[in-house]
Amino acid sequence: NIQTEYKKDFFDVDAFTNNRNFNNRLSLNYINTFVFDQYGIGTKMILGKANVTTGVGFQHSDLSGEIKTTKASVDKTNWNVLPNLKINYQMASTGRITFDYSTNVQQPSIDQLQPTLNNSNPLNLYQGNPNLKSEYNHNATARLMRFNQFTFTNIFAMLSSNYTQDKITNSQNISNNFVTTTTPINVDYDYFITGYLYYGTPIRPIKSKINIGANSSYNKSIVFINTIRNNVDRVSHSF
Repeated sequence: NIQTEYKKDFFDVDAFTNNRNFNNRLSLNYINTFVFDQYGIGTKMILGKANVTTGVGFQHSDLSGEIKTTKASVDKTNWNVLPNLKINYQMASTGRITFDYSTNVQQPSIDQLQPTLNNSNPLNLYQGNPNLKSEYNHNATARLMRFNQFTFTNIFAMLSSNYTQDKITNSQNISNNFVTTTTPINVDYDYFITGYLYYGTPIRPIKSKINIGANSSYNKSIVFINTIRNNVDRVSHSF
């Protein structure tokens, strides 16, 4: 049970009397409660050198909120199925391969759901979207770890990915007088892949050790500018 309260008050100040008058249009006061219950079942198996753990969870969540300044209410209820899988394979006394797969749900926040326009900054307006869906995340990671106790050589490798269905992103509309209105929306997907390879070995003639590492990542996302869909690709490498 998570409860959040947000309050931002604006006042108009009279230049002659210095009196403050509450500005209801710019002020925002809301409170929200997020309650979720999880139920699950799982099993663990030993298959030779591999330990396999698999299961499935069921999550019921309820997000309810009230925007006190406008008396508007926001209510979202969801049921989700969340499978998971874990594999641990012992290659030898000095090596191991692991694989982890899990799923989770990310609820939209109350400010993303609020049906009112936040115009506290007249050049950057924010309009919530009460029709937002929850994000559904798939996470998978594979790791290889190996160490030779005789040569003191070690190898580490990792490949990880995250795929998000109904990703919440911001849609921006820029008017002719350069006023930006931002609205959160759901897009089809967003995914991120990263991997690294690390190798270390001693150089005995000079009593030293060399470590070499390489890392790469790729992210594909979707953004909207003035209702036009843009596919964004981000790639990075390091060595």
